[in-house]
Amino acid sequence: RQPEGNQSLWIPDGLDAVRADGDTFAAEATVSRFEMNGQSLFALILRNISERREAEARIRSLIDEAGPLTSEQTRLVRAEIELPAGSDVAAFGDQLRSGLGSGAAIVHVRTADGKGSILSVVTDDWIRRGLKAGDLVRAASQATGSGGGGKPHLAQGGVGDPSRVSDALDAAASLAKETAASGE
Repeated sequence: RQPEGNQSLWIPDGLDAVRADGDTFAAEATVSRFEMNGQSLFALILRNISERREAEARIRSLIDEAGPLTSEQTRLVRAEIELPAGSDVAAFGDQLRSGLGSGAAIVHVRTADGKGSILSVVTDDWIRRGLKAGDLVRAASQATGSGGGGKPHLAQGGVGDPSRVSDALDAAASLAKETAASGE
């Protein structure tokens, strides 16, 4: 039988939940009220958002530390970061792109499970000027002996030789600056 009178309340941020062992974690919650057999019942679902908050803090830090692409209003993020195992690298890229405002990023992403990739994002204003994430990721991945590509706004590539990652990021950052200089 289906519950009657469903009502839900979403609490997106600001909760500190406590595990049975006493450890606390950042959480969001959904509380649902429903009627079944004449009784009001409540369901509470807590989601641990600690990793999401950590990723958001990393993104803010990357953007704050980024150098200018062409001016102080545009940023070029060139970084190496580690994300938790199983992280959605594309979702991280989308968050990074939305936080940039104007600019581009080329990032070596390592996950705790040992996987690594090159991620690039470019904002719409720079795509219109000819800067493409796929071009940046291709340049960086090829410099490590791998390949990659993607869409103009977000692209991912492999890492062939991890010892060449720093030079690969430099090559992609140089390409971004050259393309930006010719597109202004």
